[in-house]
Amino acid sequence: MLKIRRVIQSVQQNYQRFVLTLVVCFAVAITASQSLQAQTTVTAGGFQVQFWSQGDNGGSGANTLGGTSVADVDLGTWSATEQAAVVRSFEYWSNRLNLPAAGAGAPVIRVLKDESATAFNANASSVLSTTGAVTTTNTYNRLINSATPTQEDGVDGRIVFSPGRTGGVVNPWGINRIQQIGTEAQPIEAVSVHEIGHLLGFTPNNTPFTDNITGTTATGANAVAVFGGTGVPLGGVGLAHTDIPFHNLTRSDPFGIGFRNILSFAPAELAVLRDMGYGGLVLGNEFGRTDYQDAVNATDNNATVFNSAADYGIGYFLQADNFNITQTVDLTASGFAGTGIRLSDAVDNIITIANGVTVATNGEQGIGFLAGSGGNNRIVHQGVLNANGVGGRGFVFDFGVNMLDPTVQINSVQYGTPIIDTLDISGTISASTNAIHIGSSAAVSEINVMAGASITGNIFSDALVGAFVAPVLTFGKTADANGFATAAADNAFNFTYAGNIFGTNSQAVLDLDTFGGTTTLNGTVDVQDVRVRTGSTLISNNTFDADNLTVNNTGSLQLNNGFTLDGGATQIDNGGLLTSLDYTMVTGTTNIDAGGLMTVTNLIDVQGGTFTLNGIANSVSNSFTIGNGAQLGGTGNAQSNLTLNGTIAPGNSIGTITVTGDFNSSQTGSFEIEAQPGGANPIPGTDVDLITVTGTAVVNGGTVNITAVPGVYQTDSIYRFLQAAGGLTVTELPFYTDDIAGFRALPFFDGNDLGFLIRPDISYSTIGQTYNQRSFGNYFGVVQTNPNPQIQTIRNALDLLSTNSEVLDAIDQLTGDIYASLPSIGIQNTSNVFRMLSRQQNNTNDLSFSTRSSDQKLSNNGWVIGSGLGSEVDFDGNAAGLDYSYGGTHFGVTNQLDDQLRTGFFGSYGQTSANSTTPYQSARVDELFVGGFVYHHDGFSFFQIAGGYGYNQYKTSRRVNFSTVSETANGDFTGQQGALFVEKGYEFRRGTLRFQPVGSLQYINYNQGRLSEKNGNATNLYVASLSADSFRSSLGFNLSNDLPFGSSWATATHLRGSWQHEYLDSPYRSFNTLTGENNLTFGVKGVDFGRDWVNLGSGVSIAKSDTFVLQLNYNTQINDRFVSHTGSGSLTMLW
Repeated sequence: MLKIRRVIQSVQQNYQRFVLTLVVCFAVAITASQSLQAQTTVTAGGFQVQFWSQGDNGGSGANTLGGTSVADVDLGTWSATEQAAVVRSFEYWSNRLNLPAAGAGAPVIRVLKDESATAFNANASSVLSTTGAVTTTNTYNRLINSATPTQEDGVDGRIVFSPGRTGGVVNPWGINRIQQIGTEAQPIEAVSVHEIGHLLGFTPNNTPFTDNITGTTATGANAVAVFGGTGVPLGGVGLAHTDIPFHNLTRSDPFGIGFRNILSFAPAELAVLRDMGYGGLVLGNEFGRTDYQDAVNATDNNATVFNSAADYGIGYFLQADNFNITQTVDLTASGFAGTGIRLSDAVDNIITIANGVTVATNGEQGIGFLAGSGGNNRIVHQGVLNANGVGGRGFVFDFGVNMLDPTVQINSVQYGTPIIDTLDISGTISASTNAIHIGSSAAVSEINVMAGASITGNIFSDALVGAFVAPVLTFGKTADANGFATAAADNAFNFTYAGNIFGTNSQAVLDLDTFGGTTTLNGTVDVQDVRVRTGSTLISNNTFDADNLTVNNTGSLQLNNGFTLDGGATQIDNGGLLTSLDYTMVTGTTNIDAGGLMTVTNLIDVQGGTFTLNGIANSVSNSFTIGNGAQLGGTGNAQSNLTLNGTIAPGNSIGTITVTGDFNSSQTGSFEIEAQPGGANPIPGTDVDLITVTGTAVVNGGTVNITAVPGVYQTDSIYRFLQAAGGLTVTELPFYTDDIAGFRALPFFDGNDLGFLIRPDISYSTIGQTYNQRSFGNYFGVVQTNPNPQIQTIRNALDLLSTNSEVLDAIDQLTGDIYASLPSIGIQNTSNVFRMLSRQQNNTNDLSFSTRSSDQKLSNNGWVIGSGLGSEVDFDGNAAGLDYSYGGTHFGVTNQLDDQLRTGFFGSYGQTSANSTTPYQSARVDELFVGGFVYHHDGFSFFQIAGGYGYNQYKTSRRVNFSTVSETANGDFTGQQGALFVEKGYEFRRGTLRFQPVGSLQYINYNQGRLSEKNGNATNLYVASLSADSFRSSLGFNLSNDLPFGSSWATATHLRGSWQHEYLDSPYRSFNTLTGENNLTFGVKGVDFGRDWVNLGSGVSIAKSDTFVLQLNYNTQINDRFVSHTGSGSLTMLW
């Protein structure tokens, strides 16, 4: 029993452990299942679609069947828009095959994205079912046989999409709904349609497919009926693709380029599927007549009726050459992206839509006529083409985007010819968007709109040009019996179009050409070239933009909303007429031939470019403006007030342009005038270009550039190039330039005429005789072509002078040599201050000795001196001579330290007036000088050192009067100076006589500030700051006779003489200019005061001991060109 009990206990314990283990495992399983993320599975028509994204099923990667998988890290995650696009691809096939909604037995297809590959790719793999000798894809088996074959990992097939990478970044998929041709890169819906085709059985593992193959051709009954010949050619590995260019399932590479632009399955591909047994696929709902084989018969009619609401339906499909086919019955393709007629890889065909035939594609994104590839096709449209659904388009010529690789393109270049040579329209086009659409890959030659045509919808063109020319949209040609356009004009043509004409960047790659009748455009138009031929009329009632306009003889172009020309050309021939609300030319050329007429309601605004007027340009509002940078030329008539801010160049050589109105030119206005020798009385319009103004003329500066025909021109002849019947006002003269050899054209104007006067050209650089004249001449020879009005006023006035002597006199007035002479005056005045200081110290010292007994001490003193000076400097052969005078007060205080040493300060304040008469120049200088000194006298010798600082205030005036110039220029500026004086002398006495040999040195640094003259207008000078240095020595004597009388009075007489020498450079130079600071200057020397002078003087003194000293002095300073006289009186108080 014990053993049994133990066994029972053991069983119970093991059972408990088992239950516990089971609970734990169950909990772990529950937790694990909760951590796994299941795939998203959606119903798409008759299919179940399983979307596998990164992280699904715990991140273990995706099973891609057949023992392969994609690691989770390489998987992409499906976005909602990508999923929607893939779902649409399955719905596409459900609709084509008429499948029931997916039930329990519906095919389950796994789709995933492998983002590890660098190249774009996609592939499908199917689970296979085998019954006996028949192998099918699971998808085929479920859809056709209603079987339930074994699945692998719960699915019947899978599609792997690889978007590829660019620069390491995963490429995006195109997610928009597919249309008839490619519109975006890597459209995942179109790629998915392709891969589902393999799952449906387009694979060598599907017996129903291979049973219909003979050799490399699908030879089923439908394939033969649709493609013709022996059937549909196949290609690729296992013949799993067609070998038909541009098809969705093709492996054909036209021109060696992998290119597919039919995004849904094309007729031949659908026919092969139908032969596999897909009974729900009704080919008659998908397309009407097809032609894949090149034509044998010269002409044919398409009488195959097509009326279908299927998406992507095609009424007539042509992928062949050399057809001449007429559509004789209606075609209706009303489903999404339905197409009435489609050309693919079609060459040298003529397709006619007969009168009375309607091609209707009124579903969303419908296209009436699509040419997707090919070359040299002609279309004759006499019937009705309707595409009035959302996004509907009439005629579309476009290769579209390559669904395999958007960077690789086939276009009209590969065909070497435009996809459409001619589209002749005498029927009706009605489209909700573009009635005519030309894509950037397609070249088109000509679109002709003729009698009977009606167009609703826009015209869009991004046409390929390259080696081709832009398409030409013509109006008003005559059609022949076949509906072909001829070169003959239809003068009865009358066509009104309300749509817009444009391209992606606003401008259409398109030319307009009217041949006959009247064309009215009520929409916006933006094209390249426009030509209005003889007898035709083109009217625009909306915005109208074009690169170039041409109006031929008797043609009429009416732009009722205005026009802007920017970089192109407008040509109006003899008899041509252009009328416009406004006419603006930004850049480019406008040419109106003789007999041509431009009539503008408002403003003719020529902002840039060249406007050549040989006919008539009429502004009804009297507003015609030539902007700065634009040019008006020719011999025509501007019937308007004309404002010139740019250039006017009358004539085509020498000729006359007429302004019927008023004329106004601004400071930016320029006259380009041609002239030829015309004797004494040149004839305006014959010998010189002419602007004839019927009203008034106002000239506000600007420039006149004269181009002369070589020959002999007569001095003082007058050339008149502007004649205003209503009177001429010149507020500012223009700047004149010319190339007349040996002559100058000087401005001339009177009450009605503006012109120029012929005068000899002065060589300023060689005419001068003095330094100043040559310096000014060299300067003026450089600046004379400066358009500065100041320079030109002077130049013109100089050139009017009759003789070189008059010119040189004028130059002397212009140089301003007084500014170089003022430093010499200032240095002379400072030298006089030191001379008076020396005399004051020596004379006072003498008298104080004479009135003292031996026991008396020398006194402190202070003094005041009043002085007056008059000087004259002769003309030195260069600068003008000067007369100047000085009047002022000198003062000082002496502190007697002991019997031998004294110190003190001194100063002066005075005013100098200087002037010259030829030329007239004057200056007034207020001068203040202060300083200090030390004086030592030991009874036998004496020594003095002094230094000081001066400040000057200048006011100047220069009168300039020659030729047409008469003005006075005034200056107001300051200056300063620093000076040092050292003197040494000895004293010898005999009785009452004293004799003092004296020597001195002085250094003066004189600075004259810069100035800009005022009030002189043309003759104002800018004078740079000037620094002058003077170092002089003086050797001389003082002779005094002291005559004491009484106990406290004394008198003395004085004689002085000295020789003074200047060691540094003089005369001084100023640097002047007429054109302002920091510009080219000319150097001017002041009048030469000389280097050596003799100073002579005399005086008398009277002193009262310990009280005062009175002195009267006279001094003269002379050399061969300079003389100065100074008189002074002083009072010295002693204490």
